[in-house]
Amino acid sequence: MLEQYAIVPSVAQVEWPMPQVVQAEVLALTEEKEPGERSQQYGVKFSRFLEPLLRELDVTVDKRPLRTLVQTVEAILVFRDQSHGLLLSELGGYLDKLGEGGGGTKRLGTLIRHPKWKAHQIEEFLLERADQQLGQWEANGQDGLLIWDATVLEKPESLKGEGLCAVRSSKAARLTHVKKGYYHPPSAPIFVPGLHGIGLRLSGRSAKQGPPLLAALRWWTSRGPLASYEKDENCKLLRLVTQRWASSLIHVFDRGYCGSPWLGALRGFQARFVLRWKTNYHLVDAEACETSGVENRSRQAGPGSPNDLRCGSPLQCRRQRALLSRDPSRLS
Repeated sequence: MLEQYAIVPSVAQVEWPMPQVVQAEVLALTEEKEPGERSQQYGVKFSRFLEPLLRELDVTVDKRPLRTLVQTVEAILVFRDQSHGLLLSELGGYLDKLGEGGGGTKRLGTLIRHPKWKAHQIEEFLLERADQQLGQWEANGQDGLLIWDATVLEKPESLKGEGLCAVRSSKAARLTHVKKGYYHPPSAPIFVPGLHGIGLRLSGRSAKQGPPLLAALRWWTSRGPLASYEKDENCKLLRLVTQRWASSLIHVFDRGYCGSPWLGALRGFQARFVLRWKTNYHLVDAEACETSGVENRSRQAGPGSPNDLRCGSPLQCRRQRALLSRDPSRLS
């Protein structure tokens, strides 16, 4: 299996401190080499990718859990696909070398329950990578896009997991899709245990700016002592990114973010944004006149016009102040 997937677990066990990446080694990754040599090079580059996070965790966490962390991320990248859910025992088995059994699942469980690391350290690692990418773009006179995407983590077989709540199952929707000649399934949505999530992807406006990267990923629940609301979690992230990057990014939202509360939050934080609008939602302009259609009116809009739909324009939604009048302590 190691030869088939070109996996080198020993690469993740290099001793500290690791040397810095040199340009010659990066260029060597593109050369034609044997699978084993290419695997070694990708393994070293992968370890250096995680180096900032590992250096921070090395202050409080032992080396053995850190070694397990690197091997776990490597196994997820190699084996995670549509047909492999990677259960804890299955993922733990991939941490051991071929022919060596046992210990991987126990080491993975120890890592997850380790008291000397916190989730905010991983979040800060992602934000620092985004800071570096934005710094390069600003030096070249370029800007980027911050794409917002809401997601869910489905745990249909779990009932006692911490923070689980009801989420709408997209997998069940696909499986119950009407197929000609077969039984008509129920049309009501199916909800399963899981968690809600919000992901922020940093992307350039052209292919020359490099591949996109994950800037933030937060999970939240609607039940239990940690219960929260989607709008509150979105506003927490919006406050974080606007305080950190100001207006150097353009926020991109799908139709799920349509509505007066979110427009009010975007205007309140003075964010530049592009929002895919729902055609059955109507806006009112500065004269309190309802627009007949966003698409038709936006074609006639110009800078400074009362019909200007760009971010920062005076066009407002009917209930724009709904979010601003809510309890501000929930948005901290």
